[in-house]
Amino acid sequence: MSSSTKPTPALLCLRCNKVGVKQCSSCANARYCSTQCQKQDWKQHKIICGAFQALEERPSPKHIRAILFPIDDDKPRFVWITRYTHWFYDLKTEWGPLLGNPQSHESQFFGQTHGLRRPLVGAKDIMVEYNSTFALDDSPSNQSMLKLAGMKQPRRWCRSFIAHGYYEENGKLVDTVDVNTNDFGALMEHFNSRVDTIPKCCLPGSWRVCAEGRRNTCRKNEG
Repeated sequence: MSSSTKPTPALLCLRCNKVGVKQCSSCANARYCSTQCQKQDWKQHKIICGAFQALEERPSPKHIRAILFPIDDDKPRFVWITRYTHWFYDLKTEWGPLLGNPQSHESQFFGQTHGLRRPLVGAKDIMVEYNSTFALDDSPSNQSMLKLAGMKQPRRWCRSFIAHGYYEENGKLVDTVDVNTNDFGALMEHFNSRVDTIPKCCLPGSWRVCAEGRRNTCRKNEG
């Protein structure tokens, strides 16, 4: 490799921007420049490394690997979901059950690591999908998120949510793709960077309950 050629993110250390000359012997995804960086990353990497090994074989070429953060388990896990190649897919019949069969859902997108400011492995973007009303009702906290190190305000992440990779061109979805253990750290950075995006007045407990159920009126806006 010449000095003018930059290594791809897949060849870089997960903890820094040096070339990753060491590889995790278990998942064969994560790369590190040194034993020191590998040890520093182990607390986070061990959460997902075993789940990667435990995932069964790909059911078909029509499936992609995603990371599920379940509401009722204290560890995230890898799952296979149906691959799709257009924005308007049928979430409810495909893999909506993983999210609790929401009536509506929203997505968050990101395409680089927050800390190291570099593209994700494979130059893909990541989409996080979740129930669109979790911040506006009394949904239970996400148990897997409660267990993750570094989460500042896990109560803001409720119900289940799922993350997978995708490619787009000029705003058009081209393909959905796998995520693996290399993407877990970037996801954690993303979640930590999003904890203050929901106003405190819109958190569960800040909504007035009436006889008909939970009223869509924020107490902050009441006279």
